[in-house]
Amino acid sequence: MSDTRGRSVPLWLKLLLIASLSANLLVVGLFAGARLGGPDRGSERSLRGAGSFAPFVRALDGEDRRAIVRKLREGNSDMRATRQTQRRLTPRILTALRAEPFDPIAFSNLLDQQRSVGDQMRATGQDILVDHLSSMTPQARAAFAERLEGAIRQRRNRVSTD
Repeated sequence: MSDTRGRSVPLWLKLLLIASLSANLLVVGLFAGARLGGPDRGSERSLRGAGSFAPFVRALDGEDRRAIVRKLREGNSDMRATRQTQRRLTPRILTALRAEPFDPIAFSNLLDQQRSVGDQMRATGQDILVDHLSSMTPQARAAFAERLEGAIRQRRNRVSTD
């Protein structure tokens, strides 16, 4: 009698996929929310699920948020291409995950590609934020730091009560 049990995917690989997808969805959601959001783009509602980047966005005042969104739109062609690459990878990852026999090297290569795309998106967002903060006066940057500290403290309190 032959063994009919399928090879299961190792837990660490499943967790890695989930973490990678979550990080990438976080970045895509943040940029999409900034691009498509309405007048309350910076509201608590629009920041849900933004993870560790949320306090930085929350700490920006409305004018600063609008300036960053403007900069994101200026570089939109790069972001659009990156998001398209991300979307094309998702079905390939799922296909590789379902393949029998499972090829961990091919799957790992796809995750590496996904991480690279996510890194590009995060780097773009980080560069825009750093450039914007660099253009602020020392007083405006200090006020941002105070708001950021408050946002982090608020998040920490919310997490500890959940």
